[in-house]
Amino acid sequence: ELPVAKENCFRLALLDASEALDIGLLEDADQIRFLELERAHGNALARANRFSEASLAYSRALDAVRRTAFYKALFPTERGHIQGAYSRDAGEVEKPILEGLTPEELSARENSLVALHLNLSLCAYKAGKHVIARRHADTALGAQPDNAKALFRRGQAALGQGEFEGALSDLQRAAEQMPQDRCIRAELDSVQQKLLEHKETQKNMFRNVFCPAPRSQPSPA
Repeated sequence: ELPVAKENCFRLALLDASEALDIGLLEDADQIRFLELERAHGNALARANRFSEASLAYSRALDAVRRTAFYKALFPTERGHIQGAYSRDAGEVEKPILEGLTPEELSARENSLVALHLNLSLCAYKAGKHVIARRHADTALGAQPDNAKALFRRGQAALGQGEFEGALSDLQRAAEQMPQDRCIRAELDSVQQKLLEHKETQKNMFRNVFCPAPRSQPSPA
């Protein structure tokens, strides 16, 4: 006869628990502090040419505010969705959210968020992700249509995509806003040269199509 096994009882005790910070539940002031902390972290990484890590820090900073009514009112091109999270539709956002701020507060917060998108545009450009770089520049221009740095970033991204006409238009507008900026002038000269080369290549291609080179005559026997 087999012995009957005695029942063993185990008591489990939860000693500690932690979960990731839900930045969407932070108060307004705490969201701003979190944004500034992550942006400063991203800036330090970008200065060290660690653009991939900087992009992650900037993205965390953006996640702190992109679900807020203020962000969606300020950036009409953005819907503010975070994957797996509830977010109100941009159409639900009311403009009066901006009216509760002084002009100085509104300007400071707008400039901070625009700079964040421009930093993300730079990181994407450095990684060769021109579509993403262009999208972040577009978002910044949605809030500040004449922002020279945003035009410069979008022009750079367009050039990286081989869209010379779009790059030229943006860089010319950026140069009008900041005529003394050497980086803008250098990029503008570069795109103008590339556009000339592109047009010359196209001209030669069509010339060869419609005017083929004459066939050589065979030598007499």
